[in-house]
Amino acid sequence: MTEKAPLRLRLEPGTFPCTWSLPAEDGRQRELHGDIELTAGSIPRGEIYEDVPGSEIANGVRAFPQQSRYPILRAKLINGLELIGFDVVVSAWAPERATVFLRCALVGLRRAKSLEGEQVFAGLTAQVTHLDSIFGTGPIRSYGFPALDRPPLSGSWTISEEPGSVQEWNDEDALVRLSFHSSASLADPFRFQVMYSPVATIKLANEIPFDEILEQWVLPLLRIVTLCLGEPQEITALTLRVYEGGTSVEREFQAFGLGVTQSPFASSIKEVRSNQAALTTSGDQVSLLRLLRRWQELENEHHPLLETYGSFLQVKGQHPRARYLLLIQSLEGLYGHENKDEDEGRKLRHREQRQEILDVIGSCDSLISDHKRFIKKFLMKYPHGNLDRCLSESFTTLPGDVTAEIAKTPLIQNAISRNGGNLAVANALRDIRNNLAHGSKGYPAHELEDVSLILERVARAHLLRLLGCNAEIQERALGTSR
Repeated sequence: MTEKAPLRLRLEPGTFPCTWSLPAEDGRQRELHGDIELTAGSIPRGEIYEDVPGSEIANGVRAFPQQSRYPILRAKLINGLELIGFDVVVSAWAPERATVFLRCALVGLRRAKSLEGEQVFAGLTAQVTHLDSIFGTGPIRSYGFPALDRPPLSGSWTISEEPGSVQEWNDEDALVRLSFHSSASLADPFRFQVMYSPVATIKLANEIPFDEILEQWVLPLLRIVTLCLGEPQEITALTLRVYEGGTSVEREFQAFGLGVTQSPFASSIKEVRSNQAALTTSGDQVSLLRLLRRWQELENEHHPLLETYGSFLQVKGQHPRARYLLLIQSLEGLYGHENKDEDEGRKLRHREQRQEILDVIGSCDSLISDHKRFIKKFLMKYPHGNLDRCLSESFTTLPGDVTAEIAKTPLIQNAISRNGGNLAVANALRDIRNNLAHGSKGYPAHELEDVSLILERVARAHLLRLLGCNAEIQERALGTSR
């Protein structure tokens, strides 16, 4: 018997007849019959079974296909639910036939009068796989069962819920809450069960457009959970909240789109224990809101570690060669960003010394003009980057040093032996990166994978450090804690 999670979907995935509302050339809305396919984890797709506005005959000829694009398009499902589609492409490919592609579809109940103008949102509720692993506190404080010496079926089973499992943080503009939805098997004389689904709720003081709530809140939440767990996670359910026009009444709209699996789950201690997180918000006294705010700050400043490693947190199955190059680039960008003042000083000193040398060469009568021009052209304008130092400091500035662990991998052992045993780990990593980047040499994928897994732990620990996490959390992510 399959148990349904306490977190319920408003609408199960499927195909539904609907009426599309498309703007006509006269500014009015045309109501066109069609359907919409709302599937789990993929982009919504619909059909229109009438001529769409803009596909009229020109000079007696109708050409196909014809495409129209709409930032927002609305429809009404046969079950009475409203649909709001974003970044919609309507492709008319035959008379009275058009296909509708939507980046995302939101489905919910809302009055038609409030559907005018730009669509803005006041918050969201999301569930991410293994979200409960970062809570640190379960929803049940204690439970009781009948004493063994009582007659059969004469006792009581009890539970006491844990109020501390609801965690909340707020600032002037937002409130973030971690909590559980619950359900119980009532009115069944043969069984009784209580289940809990973990959810994250975000309420905003000011409504924001779809792209902003997605980029500032939904994706950072997903990536922070992924970062804490060290494995790509998925959004299992997502609803966005809107206000009724001119009122404070909230309406929830279920999101369908790429990456939303529509498969909410119930918590279990087995899953929580088998997916140990680098941090728990209650155990480590970490504010999820502060993590989200810090992530937003790093995005706004285009931090290189966030735009390289951070943006690939959800990528599965990447080839070890690409992963290795990405991680080396991530650590190099991190070092450059944190030492940019020192780097600028080094560049200035190099330019000054270069000019001094060119001045001396220019006054040297023993060199012909062609030689002087050659030297000026090929004498570097900027100093060599120091990737060796960058990698070494990336390892040693964390609570645990993985240099010895990297040195034991076959990839590095082979690189060192090819150089007569006289090669530092950072030098070997740099040589391998250069060979891969320039295509001059390849390496076995499994050997690259072994080193990439360690480098990824380093990048993960550094990103947690940038988010404000303490040394103990960094050490857990690095995997060097005892």
